[in-house]
Amino acid sequence: MSKSVPRIQIPESKEKIMRQIKALEMMVKEDTNDHDRNIHETALNDLQKALKISQISESLEDYKQLGFDEMENVRVGIEHGVDVIFCDKPEFNRHQMREIERGLKKGVDVSIYTDPKFSWQQMFIIQNGLEKGVDVSIFAKVEFSQLQMELLNLMLSRDMDVSKYAMPEVPAEKMALEYFKDIGISISDHEKPLEFFDFFDHYNEPKEEKIE
Repeated sequence: MSKSVPRIQIPESKEKIMRQIKALEMMVKEDTNDHDRNIHETALNDLQKALKISQISESLEDYKQLGFDEMENVRVGIEHGVDVIFCDKPEFNRHQMREIERGLKKGVDVSIYTDPKFSWQQMFIIQNGLEKGVDVSIFAKVEFSQLQMELLNLMLSRDMDVSKYAMPEVPAEKMALEYFKDIGISISDHEKPLEFFDFFDHYNEPKEEKIE
């Protein structure tokens, strides 16, 4: 026998929201037909969103003294479950926070690059390596330049041995020469290997996201 579904009105109290969530979770478990289950799951989803908003608002009360950008950083962190200690830092700009948020959505370990010393471009490279299953610990160091990180990420994604080149003192030009050598492209002595790179080609990102 199907259960009637009361009209869902979002309560103002977080405690009331939680009580309604528990009641709906029980209904979903006991539902015997798809129609009732879909109705209850939709209502449950709405309440869970309301609870999340309530929790974010409550948490932000402690950060009223922050500026707009810092408040946005904290909001993004709370919303996606990142430790607010990473976000409550004026050193993070909105571009860096975007990469942290993007990494959280993709399910990668953002703690590896939540360091204000990394530029947003470096964060993006580390995040890309994590997605590919690359050992990013090799290049996720502030001592490496963006170009060095880029090249090491590409080389590692091709299963190249980077042990001779994964050092901050090795110029990016030398890394690039080794990369081209591995893929069978000859570079003459008077040519600059970095000029042959279009790093954007290695990422599935919109054109406006191109790293410059």
